[in-house]
Order: sequence, then C-alpha cells, then structure tokens
Amino acid sequence: AEYLQGELTEELKMGNSYTFSFKVSLAELSGRAIKGLGAYFTNEKLNYKTNSAIPASPQVISSELIKSTDGWVEVKGTFTAKGGEKFVTIGAFKDSFTTEKTVADNQNDFKKAYYYISSPNLVSGGVTTPVRQMANFEDIKSGKKVIFLTLTFESGKAKITPQSYEEIDACAKFLTNNPEINVQIDGHTDAVGAADANQKLSEERAKAIKEYLKNKGIADGRMKTVGYGESKPIETTGGEANPKNRRIELYKTN
Repeated sequence: AEYLQGELTEELKMGNSYTFSFKVSLAELSGRAIKGLGAYFTNEKLNYKTNSAIPASPQVISSELIKSTDGWVEVKGTFTAKGGEKFVTIGAFKDSFTTEKTVADNQNDFKKAYYYISSPNLVSGGVTTPVRQMANFEDIKSGKKVIFLTLTFESGKAKITPQSYEEIDACAKFLTNNPEINVQIDGHTDAVGAADANQKLSEERAKAIKEYLKNKGIADGRMKTVGYGESKPIETTGGEANPKNRRIELYKTN
C-alpha cells in the first residue's frame, strides 16, 4: 500500500492534546473501497517497502468504509502526544484494514482503491493529563547513571508503592533484553531524621529494588546494592525534606 509522509514544522509536545483531520475522496475508476485510512505520528520516518497495509497503530483512524466519489469525507481524531513526534504518515493501517468491491461484475476491475487526499490540518488542544515520564534505561549502555523517575516508597519504609511497578518492570525488561549488563543499585535519602537511620533506610530500599528485579527473573549475581543515606544530595536547596534527594540510581558496572 502506498502512503504519504510529511515532516511537521515542530515536534509535538508530551502531554498535549492534538486534533488532526484530513479529507479523502475515492477516485472514480477505483475497483475497491477500503476501511482503515488513518494518520500515524512518529519520531522517525517510516520506511516500509511492501505492498501491505502499515503494521502500526495510528493515532487517527477511519472506522468507516469510504466509498464516496462525488465529495469529500473527513477523517478526524484527537490524541495525546507522547512527545517528540516529528513526522505524520497518511495511509492504510493493517489492524483496521478491510476492502469492498465497488464496480459491477461486468465492468473493468482494477482491484485497487485510489484516494484523493486533501486539507490535512493539525490543531493543538492544550495540555491534557500529563504522560508519566519514566527513566530511559537505554542510557545505562553508555555508562550514565539513571534515576528512577516515578519510584516511591512508603514513608520511612523500604516498601515499594504500586504506582512504581510500571517503571521497575521497564527496568526488568531492559535487563532481560541486555543479559551482558551488570548493574549497581544505589539508594539515597533526604536529610530528615537521624543520619544512621537514613543510611540503613537507603540500603534497605536499594535491596528492595534488587529483590523486585530478582522476582522478575534478573539473576542475583548481576546486581549489587549500595546505600549512601543522606551523604550524596543532588539538590542542596529546598530544605532537609527535598524529594529529589530521595532516589534510587542505577548504572552499569561492567
């Protein structure tokens, strides 16, 4: 299937709502009409070299069979950007793709659906529910320290909160897909309370992350834990209870 692709004048912003529309009309001599026309916003260009419909889930999709040859049909949808989308592709998408014959049995049948495309339009609708930003564990490969961004514990404890599971699961997936990488898990606290208690808490929280990852299939020998308590703050303003200093860091050790 052929598709159209264009570059946006600026990247879409994470968490913003956008409405995209375009108009289509079936060419008069087409032998088929299709359902599954849509628009797909991506950070990189697509480069499919097959005659199949695009194997992706577009943000905007037509749920109807578009058969009109004497007017324009609008395809329109609203979505929330993940951030960084720079290209838009208009075409037929595999999961929604169906065809219907549009010519009589005694007519020439080209067995193709050809559409005119007109009036693409992208409008920003402002900020919607923010997309949760999680750590990019791929950075570990280049030796960077990665800080869990959504990880929290119960106050004063080493018990991981349920809203943290998604990000730790993403870490487990990364380590599963990169079995050659060993990591160190560092625990840090803020400066509230006694220093010795914070030291112990940081050690226990690092071990809690290790135990979680072990339960996801990551070998014990690939992970080392260290607790630094309150001794290595990354933010020295904001008082003793600065949440930025309560963190778990991860980095490659081999």
